[in-house]
Amino acid sequence: MLLSRNTYAVYWMSRYLERAENIARFIDVNFHLMMDLPGQTPDDWSPFISITGDEDLFYQRYPNATKRHVLQFLVNDSEYGNSVVSCLEMARQNALHVRDIITSEMWELINRYYLFLKDQAKFPITDAHAFFAQMKNFNREYLGILDASLSRDEVWHFCRLGHFVERADKTSRILDVRYFMLQKDQVETDKAYQGIQWAALLKSVEALDMYRKNWRLIHPYSVVRFLLLDELFPRSVLHCVTQVELTLLEIVHGQVGAPHLVCLRKLRALKAWLHAETSSDFVENHLHEAIDELQNLLNRFDDSLHEEFFDIHPQSAEERQLEEVRTLIAPLPLHRPELESWNSQGGMAQ
Repeated sequence: MLLSRNTYAVYWMSRYLERAENIARFIDVNFHLMMDLPGQTPDDWSPFISITGDEDLFYQRYPNATKRHVLQFLVNDSEYGNSVVSCLEMARQNALHVRDIITSEMWELINRYYLFLKDQAKFPITDAHAFFAQMKNFNREYLGILDASLSRDEVWHFCRLGHFVERADKTSRILDVRYFMLQKDQVETDKAYQGIQWAALLKSVEALDMYRKNWRLIHPYSVVRFLLLDELFPRSVLHCVTQVELTLLEIVHGQVGAPHLVCLRKLRALKAWLHAETSSDFVENHLHEAIDELQNLLNRFDDSLHEEFFDIHPQSAEERQLEEVRTLIAPLPLHRPELESWNSQGGMAQ
């Protein structure tokens, strides 16, 4: 077994890379959606700030929520802990710590990925689509290098573990935010455009083509079921949770002793919950509350994972409530070296 310091760094390196790509994808899809829908003020991007839950921080730094200010804040603001560039910085620092156990190709790509974005003084408004496409391609290239160059040992397994945990979290949060935005205004004039919005939701997780292979029409209930329960689509919550389970079994070599059994028990409780909470009433009336419960189950699993494999004990409910940023962008407190005792908790060295 690798030292907990190394497994922690590898796990969070993978999570931060997946997180950065998901942020970029969500902004890109909604960037174009706002131009397609009626009644949208072209330079009013305040909904994006509302999604992050960091309105106070944003307005301390920027005078108004224009497109330029919001994109700079979410993409390239190094002082904002949940920006894309901050996620990449943390991924790079964790990769630097474990450079001797990952491949040189992985390190070179992560370093190039970070420098590419760091060199952008301002967000390139004139060619936003090409910019976001480049960012998404970086993560695809990373996943390709991960699968093609790394031995199937514990490093590879912990990379996959972080990758799928983060992806499950982001799919559920994107679904929750988009569903809330769709349901907040039910006037008839907006219903004509809800199909466009649900299609945008599917695009934000690259699910539109695969959804249409399984369903003829875009309907809220079928979209939610697809993103939560499709066993074959790689970004569905169920598929990600199943991959996490298989990866855990590989890490412990099938030896589910008492500590490991806690992780697996919580993970299987999450799978059972997913299968149970899929009625039409659930989708139409209780999705927001149910996604909150899904996030609680994911957090409980993550707590047990950190306690068992990284020797980091979970926070109390009161501590979690004070520190956790419950937003689309940051489902868990950021693991920043200046905020944590890395010598005692493992992960990246100071």
